Amino acid sequence: MLLLTVLALTLVWLVPVGLAAFAHGWPRTCGIIACILGAISYLPTLNRYGRTPAWVIALPLIAVFYMAATLASAFGHWRGAGASWKNRSYGSG
Repeated sequence: MLLLTVLALTLVWLVPVGLAAFAHGWPRTCGIIACILGAISYLPTLNRYGRTPAWVIALPLIAVFYMAATLASAFGHWRGAGASWKNRSYGSG
């Protein structure tokens, strides 16, 4: 499941940016369209939290952050560490 999650985040949020930036022809067009659709899907969230639409350019960085957080959580689980937040531990222990 972890591998599929990281793969899905990569395909949905990072591959389109790579195609839009570095590909040519039809793949570039598809990448640009996917980036636009992703940006449009993020606008209601930005509006809800009173943020400017310019924040859509952060989506690839947000995806990388979520990948890192997902991997860190999985590795912590495998080590038996459980979750922690604000110096409180949950789960294993």
